[in-house]
Amino acid sequence: MNTPRYEFSETQLKNNYYQFKNTIPDVSIFYSVKCNASKFVLQVLSSLESGFEISSCLEFDKLCLLGVPSERIICGLPVKPESLITYLFERGIQYFVFDDMQEYAKLCKIAPQVKKILRLYVKDIGQHCIEYGMQYNVVLSNLMQLQNIDGLSFHISENTNIDIMLRVLDRIELILKNMPKKDSRFILNIGGSYELREDLRIYYEQLNQRLARLKKLYGLEIYAEPGASIVNTAGKVISQVVLTKVQDGFTDVYLDAGIPIGVMRPPGTIKIINHNRCMKKSKYYRFFDITSLHRLLFQKKLKWEIKEGDFVELGDYGAYTLCYRNDFHCWESPEEILTI
Repeated sequence: MNTPRYEFSETQLKNNYYQFKNTIPDVSIFYSVKCNASKFVLQVLSSLESGFEISSCLEFDKLCLLGVPSERIICGLPVKPESLITYLFERGIQYFVFDDMQEYAKLCKIAPQVKKILRLYVKDIGQHCIEYGMQYNVVLSNLMQLQNIDGLSFHISENTNIDIMLRVLDRIELILKNMPKKDSRFILNIGGSYELREDLRIYYEQLNQRLARLKKLYGLEIYAEPGASIVNTAGKVISQVVLTKVQDGFTDVYLDAGIPIGVMRPPGTIKIINHNRCMKKSKYYRFFDITSLHRLLFQKKLKWEIKEGDFVELGDYGAYTLCYRNDFHCWESPEEILTI
């Protein structure tokens, strides 16, 4: 068995995609390519006619090679070099995000016909949010210049708190009330970081009620940019144990997967796929890769005995892993496989 390698489940990708559509039915999905740009992931989602959110020319090129039409691609990067705007605009991209007046002027100069989407700053509402976005008082002071924009967007990190979401939508509505009616539908992009969990049922009930109200009042077209909720549980890493040794009260496990291929966080699940050596008493394992860093990747308490030569499956590893591959130790890129 060749290791390390990434495996992506076509069935799970499709299930996650349709679950998201059913969970927030009023939105158009634009999968966030930065989360995982494996050709297999993009192929499966393209076959479902998903949209895609990109932040670079190379992400766009990957989608073009798969035959994704430009009308299903949006550029969500708030701050962009002129070369990126020009490259994408010349190839048919009609949707760009901006987060300050300089970026807005840049878009008006280079690509005046495109849809210009203002990203709103929400870190003052949700403290863990990324700091991109135009602050509300700046939006109000520039409303005259912003009368011709085509939409609003925001991104809430750790997006599981309905109070934060509703406060953000309150701010959105205050801006919408001051925007003129347009011939075309105004876009509201509600970002990503959505989790598909059963305990969030009430969260989604309240979110859907609010989105339906906004859609009715303002004639909105609503977008979302899920990433991890689509791909994380559909991906896993298969790695072989190179060495085990006991020290400091732990059993240390050295894997042939690690930092150079994007394995840098605890997996959702761990399985030993070639044996089932169950122990009566749990044992603490520390997992390292075999680079010169000797950096702890994660640790787990398990009832399985792990030995040299075993194959370990790290589950829930589809999101934000492959994108962190690097040339440390010049490891080869891991093999990628699509399974049913």
